[in-house]
Amino acid sequence: MWTWLSEPFAPEFMRMALYAVIITASGCAALGVQVVLRRMAFMGDAMAHATLPGVVMAFILSTHLLLGALAAALLAALGIAWVSRHQRVSEDSAIGILYTAMFAVGVIILQRVGTYRDLAHVLVGNPMGVDNASLVYMSVVVAGVLVTLLLLRRQLAVTLIDPHYAASLGISPHRMRAVVLVLCAAMVVAAMTLVGVILTAALIITPAAAARLICRSLWSTTLVSMGIAVFGCVAGIIIAYHADLAMGATMVVMVSVVFALVWGVSCIPLPRRSLTPSEGANTAPP
Repeated sequence: MWTWLSEPFAPEFMRMALYAVIITASGCAALGVQVVLRRMAFMGDAMAHATLPGVVMAFILSTHLLLGALAAALLAALGIAWVSRHQRVSEDSAIGILYTAMFAVGVIILQRVGTYRDLAHVLVGNPMGVDNASLVYMSVVVAGVLVTLLLLRRQLAVTLIDPHYAASLGISPHRMRAVVLVLCAAMVVAAMTLVGVILTAALIITPAAAARLICRSLWSTTLVSMGIAVFGCVAGIIIAYHADLAMGATMVVMVSVVFALVWGVSCIPLPRRSLTPSEGANTAPP
C-alpha cells in the first residue's frame, strides 16, 4: 500500500508538483472561505477566464505567462471593484460583463495568432511542468495571501458580518471586497499552472463550500477547507498517475468527491434522544 502511494513521487519533477500542489491548494482553500462566505463564488471562475488575454499577450511578447495572467487578473479585479461601486450596476453584472469581454478578447487574439496547441497547458493545467520559478512564484503569492488574511482578519470579519457596523468603525466594506478580489486574482494565477484556466475556480470554491457544511467558526472552516483541498489534490495526483488520467482534472474531481461525501454526511439527521417521563416532568413549564 505504501509503495502504491509513494511511487508517483519518486521522480524529482513529481515531487516538485507535490510541493506546488500543497502550497497552492492551501492558499486557494484559505482564501476560498472569504469568497464563499461573501457569496462571491462566481468571482473565481470570472478571474480564471479573464486571465486569457494576458496569457496570450505574454506568449506573443515572449515573457513569462504568469506575469501576463497576473496583469489581466488584477485589471479584471480592479475593474469589477470600480464598476460595482455604482449602485446602478450590481457586482454580479459587473463580473459577467468584464470577464466575458476579456475572455472574448483573449479568444480573438488566440485565434489570430494560432497558438492553441502551444497554450493548451494553460487551459487544462500541467502540474508536472512546474519549474523552480513557478514554484517560487506560487510560494510568494500564497505567503502574501495568508499574511494579508491574517493581518486583516478583524476588518474582513466585521465587514463580512455587518457592513454597516464596519462602516461606522471606519472600515470600508468596498475596500475589503476589493482586497479579496485582488487576492483572488493572485491565487487564480498561482493555481492556473496546476489545473488550468478552466478548472481553477474549483480549488477556491469547492473546499471552502465543503468546510462550511461542517464547521461553525471562521478559523475551523479555514483549517478544514485547507485540509480538504490538500487531501483531494494529493489523492488526485496519485490516482491520475496510476490510471494515466489528466492530473489537473483528476485533482478537481477528487476535491469534488470529498465535497459530495461531506454534503452527504451533513444531510444525515442526527438522532434525538427521547425524554423519559420523569425528565419530561422536570423540564415542563410550571
